[in-house]
Amino acid sequence: MRHILRTLSSVRSNQQGQLLMELLIVIAVAAIVLGVGSQLVLVSIRSNKNVGENDASVQLRQEVYEAVISVATAKWQNVFNLLHDGTVYHPTISSGSWILTSGTENVTIDGIVYTRSFTVQHVCRVASAPRSITGITDTSGSATTCAGSGGTFDPSTEQVSTTVSWPNGTTLTGADYITRWRNKVCNQTTWSSTGSGPATCPSTLYDTKTNITTGSNLQLCLGGC
Repeated sequence: MRHILRTLSSVRSNQQGQLLMELLIVIAVAAIVLGVGSQLVLVSIRSNKNVGENDASVQLRQEVYEAVISVATAKWQNVFNLLHDGTVYHPTISSGSWILTSGTENVTIDGIVYTRSFTVQHVCRVASAPRSITGITDTSGSATTCAGSGGTFDPSTEQVSTTVSWPNGTTLTGADYITRWRNKVCNQTTWSSTGSGPATCPSTLYDTKTNITTGSNLQLCLGGC
């Protein structure tokens, strides 16, 4: 009888030991699964956050470009006459219309502060058809000559370079071209002086042309005067 009791006790001890071992294994496996699962959830959250921030930055950059187009369409000189020396600008709404203001702009979306701005540069084109753009003009786009990039200066096209940055994010940059397609008719008020490039209407200047003379009488000469 004692032998049987000892045997039963031994069996119960072995069973308890096995149950304890199995329980420890289950706990270890559960900890591993929970750890991996939490890491996957964390990675997914971070990925979604990054995608959301990138999408917002793309939209902000596109808005800058569309705002510059809107300003240029209303009056080309408001873009052409901006400083081309690396000075940064940003668009803002004034009286229901876009205007261009110097400096950067901070825009907050979902608690993230984005900083955006743009610069403008003059460009050159091939002199003959198809008039492809050869690049920005000399002196990093601030001049109106094309010795470096080749071609000829095009006063009806500007390169707009945009920048959007935010904390812990990759700075988004890009460059696009805008072209004047709707020219405004200007009245010539005098023939007293010459000028070059786009002028504010009404204009008192005219571009220099061969065989045009000034004085009390305007003369247009074909083949010489």
